[in-house]
Amino acid sequence: MAMPVSAGWLVVLAGFFGVMVSFGSLPVFTFGTFLTAFGCAAITVAICSPALDKLLDRYGPRLQPPWDC
Repeated sequence: MAMPVSAGWLVVLAGFFGVMVSFGSLPVFTFGTFLTAFGCAAITVAICSPALDKLLDRYGPRLQPPWDC
């Protein structure tokens, strides 16, 4: 039984052929994807910064979590 192909693998395949044919075409067609990912990361940092600021003020920046050995 054949497994369905995910849309993510089609993007990887398109990127592979884009690099194989010409590296110059890859940034042109994938710029929106990277811009969206950067925008999501920037919004996440903006939302988490106040809470992280209070934690760093209280505990300091050198506290190591117990699960990070």
